[in-house]
Amino acid sequence: LARAAELETIEWDVAETRGGGPFEAINEADVFVNCVLVTRELPPFVTRELLARPDRKLSVIADVSCDPYGPFNPLPIYDACTTFADPCLEIAAGTQPLHLIAIDNLPSLLPLESSEDFGKQLVPCLATLDDRDNSVWLRAHRQFIDASSHL
Repeated sequence: LARAAELETIEWDVAETRGGGPFEAINEADVFVNCVLVTRELPPFVTRELLARPDRKLSVIADVSCDPYGPFNPLPIYDACTTFADPCLEIAAGTQPLHLIAIDNLPSLLPLESSEDFGKQLVPCLATLDDRDNSVWLRAHRQFIDASSHL
């Protein structure tokens, strides 16, 4: 969406976030969209102290990952999901307001698009289901074993 609207973006992935934050660069953006899978403890991406800095430009955080209850939440600045009826949580008020959107079923706003995208990603993997040496299934099995060990 950002590219289609020709908005300036900064795209981070595992390499940029592996060590955890806090990341001062987040304060320099107007909008921060968090959509990561964190499977281990690491320092938070943002903290209330970081967000309280007077030079913060950031005004909206959209936490697509939305895991305020989990032990690996990289945004420990809120403790409950928002809802469709009440989508924004005010993190900071005053002359530098900051709002957070953390709807835990956000893809349901676009059910057709999210289903199509999920299908495009899943079908090629399903086509290799009988190949136990396929890296997709090896990674999925490792993640399952790792997650099961924490129960």
